[in-house]
Amino acid sequence: MHGDGVLASLYTPSCGVAHDALHYYNYSMKTISITIDEGLLKRIDRAAKTAHRTRSETFRIALEEWLATRKRRQLAAEERAAYAAHPVTADEFEGLIAAQALTTADAADNDGDEW
Repeated sequence: MHGDGVLASLYTPSCGVAHDALHYYNYSMKTISITIDEGLLKRIDRAAKTAHRTRSETFRIALEEWLATRKRRQLAAEERAAYAAHPVTADEFEGLIAAQALTTADAADNDGDEW
């Protein structure tokens, strides 16, 4: 597994060849070509070197994290829209609050002598 990072668990190789402890080639990977600003590429290469990762690993991790962030934002927006369409009502949690109050009162009455 790769070191630190939000999505480190995604980088456990399932089918590939280990080149060393940190570098894997997965046979389902595709080679792509991208255009990138030279300054950004230099920053990426420095960060990759510091993290003991290849440039490709660094791009894969960054893209996975970007996709995960987009998904979280999408889900949060959907949740906000759902609550806007169906707001929480004042009485929605009355039963739960009453049950918690009873449980708290029962625990106080027992003085810790539950058994």
